[in-house]
Amino acid sequence: MKTCNFSFFVLFFLFCILLVPPVNAALVHNETGSVTMDVPSGSMDAGVDNCDDCIAVTFNDPSTTTTTTTASSGTTGTATKTTQITDEVMINELLTTLTAEDLGLAVLTTSDVTVTQIGDAVTTTTLPTPSNIDKALENAVDDEAKDALNEMKTKLESTEVKEISLTTTLEVYKVRSPITNREVYRTKVTLSFTATYESMDDVNIIEIIPKATASSTDDIVFTGEQPVILQRDPVVQWLFDKIGKGETKDLSYIVKKKVNSIDSVSLGSAGKVVGEEIPEEAPSETKELPTGAGVAEKVTFDWVAVLIVLLFLGALYYYISKEKQRKSKKKVRHTISNLPKFKIK
Repeated sequence: MKTCNFSFFVLFFLFCILLVPPVNAALVHNETGSVTMDVPSGSMDAGVDNCDDCIAVTFNDPSTTTTTTTASSGTTGTATKTTQITDEVMINELLTTLTAEDLGLAVLTTSDVTVTQIGDAVTTTTLPTPSNIDKALENAVDDEAKDALNEMKTKLESTEVKEISLTTTLEVYKVRSPITNREVYRTKVTLSFTATYESMDDVNIIEIIPKATASSTDDIVFTGEQPVILQRDPVVQWLFDKIGKGETKDLSYIVKKKVNSIDSVSLGSAGKVVGEEIPEEAPSETKELPTGAGVAEKVTFDWVAVLIVLLFLGALYYYISKEKQRKSKKKVRHTISNLPKFKIK
Protein backbone atom coordinates (compact mmCIF):
# COMPACT_ATOMS: atom_id res chain seq x y z
CA MET A 1 0.00 0.00 0.00
CA LYS A 2 2.88 2.38 0.90
CA THR A 3 4.65 1.75 -2.42
CA CYS A 4 1.43 2.24 -4.33
CA ASN A 5 0.74 5.66 -2.76
CA PHE A 6 4.28 6.90 -3.44
CA SER A 7 4.14 5.76 -7.07
CA PHE A 8 0.85 7.59 -7.53
CA PHE A 9 2.37 10.93 -6.42
CA VAL A 10 5.44 10.50 -8.63
CA LEU A 11 3.23 9.80 -11.66
CA PHE A 12 1.06 12.79 -10.81
CA PHE A 13 4.15 15.04 -10.66
CA LEU A 14 5.42 13.84 -14.06
CA PHE A 15 1.97 14.30 -15.57
CA CYS A 16 1.90 17.96 -14.44
CA ILE A 17 5.28 18.62 -16.08
CA LEU A 18 4.22 17.14 -19.41
CA LEU A 19 0.77 18.72 -19.37
CA VAL A 20 1.69 22.44 -19.41
CA PRO A 21 4.67 23.97 -21.28
CA PRO A 22 6.40 27.15 -20.02
CA VAL A 23 4.81 30.48 -20.90
CA ASN A 24 6.68 32.85 -23.24
CA ALA A 25 6.49 36.57 -22.61
CA ALA A 26 8.18 39.73 -23.81
CA LEU A 27 9.04 42.88 -21.92
CA VAL A 28 8.99 46.05 -24.00
CA HIS A 29 10.75 49.06 -22.49
CA ASN A 30 10.59 52.60 -23.75
CA GLU A 31 12.36 55.76 -22.83
CA THR A 32 9.32 57.22 -21.06
CA GLY A 33 9.66 54.75 -18.22
CA SER A 34 6.90 52.34 -19.17
CA VAL A 35 7.25 48.57 -19.37
CA THR A 36 4.84 46.42 -21.36
CA MET A 37 4.58 42.66 -20.89
CA ASP A 38 3.07 40.75 -23.82
CA VAL A 39 1.80 37.27 -22.99
CA PRO A 40 0.28 35.11 -25.75
CA SER A 41 -3.39 34.47 -25.00
CA GLY A 42 -3.81 31.74 -27.61
CA SER A 43 -1.45 28.83 -28.12
CA MET A 44 0.97 28.46 -25.22
CA ASP A 45 3.94 27.98 -27.53
CA ALA A 46 3.20 31.08 -29.61
CA GLY A 47 6.30 33.13 -30.44
CA VAL A 48 6.61 36.64 -29.03
CA ASP A 49 8.14 38.03 -32.22
CA ASN A 50 4.97 37.50 -34.19
CA CYS A 51 2.21 37.69 -31.66
CA ASP A 52 -1.08 39.03 -32.96
CA ASP A 53 -3.12 37.80 -30.02
CA CYS A 54 -1.44 39.02 -26.86
CA ILE A 55 -2.43 40.32 -23.46
CA ALA A 56 -0.54 43.56 -22.77
CA VAL A 57 0.15 44.64 -19.19
CA THR A 58 1.72 48.12 -18.96
CA PHE A 59 3.41 49.63 -15.91
CA ASN A 60 3.91 53.39 -16.35
CA ASP A 61 6.35 55.66 -14.58
CA PRO A 62 4.13 58.00 -12.53
CA SER A 63 6.52 60.93 -13.07
CA THR A 64 5.73 61.13 -16.79
CA THR A 65 2.62 61.06 -18.92
CA THR A 66 2.89 59.93 -22.52
CA THR A 67 0.32 60.56 -25.21
CA THR A 68 0.33 60.23 -28.97
CA THR A 69 -1.03 62.87 -31.30
CA THR A 70 -1.65 62.50 -35.00
CA ALA A 71 -1.06 65.22 -37.53
CA SER A 72 -2.74 64.32 -40.78
CA SER A 73 -2.43 65.69 -44.26
CA GLY A 74 -5.13 64.47 -46.63
CA THR A 75 -5.51 60.74 -46.20
CA THR A 76 -2.08 60.12 -44.63
CA GLY A 77 -0.69 61.11 -41.26
CA THR A 78 2.26 60.63 -38.93
CA ALA A 79 2.06 60.04 -35.19
CA THR A 80 4.17 62.17 -32.87
CA LYS A 81 4.69 61.09 -29.29
CA THR A 82 4.59 63.75 -26.59
CA THR A 83 5.78 63.26 -23.02
CA GLN A 84 4.74 65.62 -20.25
CA ILE A 85 7.68 66.84 -18.18
CA THR A 86 7.24 67.18 -14.41
CA ASP A 87 10.91 67.53 -13.43
CA GLU A 88 11.15 71.07 -12.01
CA VAL A 89 14.91 71.23 -12.62
CA MET A 90 14.36 70.62 -16.33
CA ILE A 91 11.44 73.06 -16.47
CA ASN A 92 13.44 75.80 -14.73
CA GLU A 93 16.34 75.19 -17.10
CA LEU A 94 14.04 75.77 -20.07
CA LEU A 95 12.45 78.85 -18.49
CA THR A 96 15.88 80.52 -18.28
CA THR A 97 15.82 80.71 -22.09
CA LEU A 98 12.61 82.76 -22.39
CA THR A 99 10.80 85.69 -20.85
CA ALA A 100 7.26 86.15 -19.55
CA GLU A 101 6.49 88.26 -22.63
CA ASP A 102 7.30 85.29 -24.87
CA LEU A 103 4.17 83.60 -23.49
CA GLY A 104 2.13 86.78 -23.00
CA LEU A 105 2.45 86.66 -19.22
CA ALA A 106 3.28 89.30 -16.64
CA VAL A 107 5.28 86.89 -14.48
CA LEU A 108 6.85 83.57 -15.45
CA THR A 109 6.88 80.68 -12.97
CA THR A 110 6.86 76.89 -13.29
CA SER A 111 3.20 76.80 -12.24
CA ASP A 112 2.26 79.03 -15.19
CA VAL A 113 3.44 76.64 -17.91
CA THR A 114 3.22 73.08 -19.12
CA VAL A 115 6.26 71.44 -20.72
CA THR A 116 6.16 68.46 -23.06
CA GLN A 117 8.91 66.64 -24.91
CA ILE A 118 8.17 66.27 -28.60
CA GLY A 119 9.13 62.90 -30.06
CA ASP A 120 12.09 60.81 -28.95
CA ALA A 121 15.59 61.97 -28.15
CA VAL A 122 18.02 61.76 -31.09
CA THR A 123 21.54 60.52 -30.34
CA THR A 124 24.73 60.29 -32.40
CA THR A 125 28.40 59.58 -31.66
CA THR A 126 31.33 61.32 -33.37
CA LEU A 127 35.14 61.19 -33.40
CA PRO A 128 37.51 64.03 -34.39
CA THR A 129 38.42 62.56 -37.77
CA PRO A 130 40.30 64.69 -40.35
CA SER A 131 37.14 64.89 -42.48
CA ASN A 132 35.10 66.15 -39.51
CA ILE A 133 37.71 68.78 -38.71
CA ASP A 134 37.83 69.88 -42.38
CA LYS A 135 34.03 70.19 -42.30
CA ALA A 136 34.33 72.33 -39.16
CA LEU A 137 36.97 74.54 -40.78
CA GLU A 138 34.53 75.34 -43.57
CA ASN A 139 32.35 77.08 -40.98
CA ALA A 140 35.26 78.82 -39.24
CA VAL A 141 35.62 82.50 -40.10
CA ASP A 142 37.38 84.10 -37.14
CA ASP A 143 41.10 83.47 -36.66
CA GLU A 144 40.60 82.22 -33.09
CA ALA A 145 38.28 79.45 -34.30
CA LYS A 146 40.54 78.53 -37.22
CA ASP A 147 43.62 78.38 -34.98
CA ALA A 148 41.91 76.13 -32.43
CA LEU A 149 40.68 73.71 -35.11
CA ASN A 150 44.00 73.60 -37.00
CA GLU A 151 45.88 73.01 -33.74
CA MET A 152 43.64 70.05 -32.88
CA LYS A 153 44.03 68.61 -36.38
CA THR A 154 47.83 68.91 -36.31
CA LYS A 155 48.14 67.31 -32.88
CA LEU A 156 45.80 64.45 -33.79
CA GLU A 157 47.73 63.72 -36.99
CA SER A 158 51.01 63.66 -35.03
CA THR A 159 49.41 61.48 -32.30
CA GLU A 160 50.39 64.16 -29.80
CA VAL A 161 46.85 64.01 -28.42
CA LYS A 162 44.26 61.26 -28.09
CA GLU A 163 40.85 61.45 -29.72
CA ILE A 164 37.73 61.48 -27.54
CA SER A 165 34.43 59.92 -28.59
CA LEU A 166 31.56 62.34 -28.01
CA THR A 167 27.89 61.40 -27.75
CA THR A 168 25.45 64.12 -28.80
CA THR A 169 21.80 63.98 -27.70
CA LEU A 170 19.05 66.25 -29.06
CA GLU A 171 15.71 66.76 -27.28
CA VAL A 172 12.87 69.04 -28.41
CA TYR A 173 10.50 70.63 -25.87
CA LYS A 174 7.33 72.68 -26.13
CA VAL A 175 6.66 75.25 -23.40
CA ARG A 176 3.03 76.39 -23.29
CA SER A 177 0.97 78.74 -21.16
CA PRO A 178 -2.54 77.40 -20.41
CA ILE A 179 -3.54 80.97 -19.54
CA THR A 180 -2.70 82.63 -22.87
CA ASN A 181 -2.46 79.47 -25.03
CA ARG A 182 0.87 80.73 -26.36
CA GLU A 183 3.69 78.26 -26.88
CA VAL A 184 7.38 78.28 -27.78
CA TYR A 185 9.81 75.54 -28.73
CA ARG A 186 13.24 74.87 -27.26
CA THR A 187 15.87 72.31 -28.27
CA LYS A 188 18.38 70.96 -25.76
CA VAL A 189 21.68 69.58 -27.07
CA THR A 190 23.96 67.63 -24.71
CA LEU A 191 27.53 66.51 -25.40
CA SER A 192 28.67 63.64 -23.19
CA PHE A 193 31.97 61.83 -22.78
CA THR A 194 33.63 59.64 -20.14
CA ALA A 195 37.31 59.35 -19.23
CA THR A 196 38.42 55.97 -20.58
CA TYR A 197 41.91 56.16 -19.02
CA GLU A 198 43.22 56.40 -15.46
CA SER A 199 43.17 60.15 -16.03
CA MET A 200 42.92 62.57 -18.97
CA ASP A 201 44.70 65.94 -18.98
CA ASP A 202 44.28 69.00 -21.22
CA VAL A 203 40.88 67.95 -22.52
CA ASN A 204 39.70 70.04 -25.46
CA ILE A 205 36.08 69.98 -26.71
CA ILE A 206 35.05 72.10 -29.71
CA GLU A 207 31.46 72.42 -30.92
CA ILE A 208 30.69 73.90 -34.33
CA ILE A 209 27.01 74.87 -34.59
CA PRO A 210 25.72 75.58 -38.12
CA LYS A 211 23.87 78.80 -38.88
CA ALA A 212 20.78 76.81 -39.79
CA THR A 213 20.62 75.81 -36.12
CA ALA A 214 21.64 79.12 -34.57
CA SER A 215 22.72 82.25 -36.42
CA SER A 216 24.80 83.41 -33.43
CA THR A 217 25.50 82.65 -29.78
CA ASP A 218 22.65 85.05 -28.92
CA ASP A 219 20.25 82.29 -30.02
CA ILE A 220 21.79 79.81 -27.56
CA VAL A 221 21.82 79.52 -23.77
CA PHE A 222 24.63 77.41 -22.29
CA THR A 223 23.74 75.53 -19.12
CA GLY A 224 26.21 74.12 -16.62
CA GLU A 225 29.84 74.36 -17.81
CA GLN A 226 30.31 77.61 -19.73
CA PRO A 227 32.41 77.47 -22.92
CA VAL A 228 34.83 79.91 -24.50
CA ILE A 229 33.25 81.66 -27.50
CA LEU A 230 35.72 81.22 -30.37
CA GLN A 231 33.31 82.62 -32.93
CA ARG A 232 29.82 84.09 -32.61
CA ASP A 233 28.69 82.23 -35.75
CA PRO A 234 28.91 80.08 -33.45
CA VAL A 235 32.00 77.99 -32.59
CA VAL A 236 32.59 77.28 -28.88
CA GLN A 237 35.21 75.44 -26.84
CA TRP A 238 35.34 73.76 -23.42
CA LEU A 239 38.73 73.19 -21.76
CA PHE A 240 39.44 70.93 -18.77
CA ASP A 241 42.80 70.59 -17.04
CA LYS A 242 42.16 67.06 -15.76
CA ILE A 243 39.39 64.45 -15.77
CA GLY A 244 39.66 61.43 -13.49
CA LYS A 245 39.03 57.77 -14.23
CA GLY A 246 35.40 57.03 -15.07
CA GLU A 247 34.34 60.68 -14.71
CA THR A 248 31.60 61.76 -17.12
CA LYS A 249 31.10 65.29 -18.41
CA ASP A 250 27.76 66.55 -19.76
CA LEU A 251 28.00 69.82 -21.71
CA SER A 252 24.62 71.29 -22.64
CA TYR A 253 23.13 74.21 -24.50
CA ILE A 254 19.58 75.15 -25.43
CA VAL A 255 18.65 76.53 -28.84
CA LYS A 256 15.77 79.01 -28.83
CA LYS A 257 13.75 77.19 -31.48
CA LYS A 258 12.77 73.74 -32.71
CA VAL A 259 15.64 71.76 -34.25
CA ASN A 260 14.82 68.39 -35.82
CA SER A 261 18.27 66.92 -36.42
CA ILE A 262 21.85 67.05 -35.18
CA ASP A 263 23.87 69.02 -37.73
CA SER A 264 26.60 70.32 -35.43
CA VAL A 265 30.18 69.01 -35.54
CA SER A 266 31.51 67.85 -32.16
CA LEU A 267 35.27 67.35 -31.71
CA GLY A 268 37.18 66.14 -28.66
CA SER A 269 40.80 65.41 -27.74
CA ALA A 270 42.95 64.83 -24.66
CA GLY A 271 46.51 66.20 -24.57
CA LYS A 272 47.80 63.67 -22.05
CA VAL A 273 46.49 60.37 -20.77
CA VAL A 274 47.74 58.35 -17.81
CA GLY A 275 47.56 54.54 -17.74
CA GLU A 276 46.12 52.10 -20.22
CA GLU A 277 42.73 52.62 -21.78
CA ILE A 278 40.03 51.05 -19.63
CA PRO A 279 38.39 48.28 -21.67
CA GLU A 280 34.66 47.95 -21.79
CA GLU A 281 33.25 45.49 -19.29
CA ALA A 282 32.82 42.01 -20.69
CA PRO A 283 29.16 41.02 -20.97
CA SER A 284 28.01 38.82 -18.13
CA GLU A 285 25.82 35.77 -18.49
CA THR A 286 22.83 37.90 -17.53
CA LYS A 287 23.59 40.62 -20.07
CA GLU A 288 20.83 43.22 -20.25
CA LEU A 289 19.67 43.75 -23.79
CA PRO A 290 19.46 47.35 -25.12
CA THR A 291 16.06 48.82 -24.49
CA GLY A 292 14.06 51.60 -26.08
CA ALA A 293 10.83 52.20 -27.91
CA GLY A 294 10.00 49.14 -29.97
CA VAL A 295 12.87 47.06 -28.58
CA ALA A 296 11.77 43.87 -26.81
CA GLU A 297 13.57 41.76 -24.28
CA LYS A 298 12.64 38.11 -24.69
CA VAL A 299 12.04 36.67 -21.29
CA THR A 300 10.74 33.24 -20.42
CA PHE A 301 8.70 33.23 -17.25
CA ASP A 302 8.63 29.68 -15.97
CA TRP A 303 5.73 30.25 -13.61
CA VAL A 304 4.54 26.74 -14.39
CA ALA A 305 7.67 25.24 -12.85
CA VAL A 306 6.98 27.11 -9.62
CA LEU A 307 3.37 25.89 -9.62
CA ILE A 308 4.45 22.30 -10.21
CA VAL A 309 6.94 22.45 -7.34
CA LEU A 310 4.22 23.79 -5.04
CA LEU A 311 1.84 21.03 -6.14
CA PHE A 312 4.52 18.41 -5.58
CA LEU A 313 5.33 19.74 -2.09
CA GLY A 314 1.64 19.81 -1.24
CA ALA A 315 1.17 16.23 -2.43
CA LEU A 316 4.28 15.13 -0.52
CA TYR A 317 2.98 16.79 2.64
CA TYR A 318 -0.38 15.06 2.21
CA TYR A 319 1.33 11.70 1.69
CA ILE A 320 3.54 12.10 4.80
CA SER A 321 0.55 13.16 6.92
CA LYS A 322 -1.46 10.14 5.79
CA GLU A 323 1.50 7.85 6.43
CA LYS A 324 1.88 9.21 9.96
CA GLN A 325 -1.82 8.70 10.62
CA ARG A 326 -1.59 5.13 9.32
CA LYS A 327 1.41 4.35 11.50
CA SER A 328 -0.27 5.94 14.51
CA LYS A 329 -3.40 3.83 14.05
CA LYS A 330 -1.30 0.71 13.57
CA LYS A 331 0.60 1.43 16.77
CA VAL A 332 -2.63 1.91 18.73
CA ARG A 333 -4.03 -1.36 17.41
CA HIS A 334 -0.81 -3.12 18.28
CA THR A 335 -0.86 -1.67 21.80
CA ILE A 336 -4.47 -2.74 22.33
CA SER A 337 -3.79 -6.26 21.08
CA ASN A 338 -0.90 -6.61 23.55
CA LEU A 339 -2.93 -5.60 26.58
CA PRO A 340 -3.35 -8.44 29.15
CA LYS A 341 -6.67 -10.13 28.88
CA PHE A 342 -8.67 -10.89 32.08
CA LYS A 343 -11.26 -13.57 32.33
CA ILE A 344 -14.26 -12.92 34.49
CA LYS A 345 -15.58 -15.93 36.34
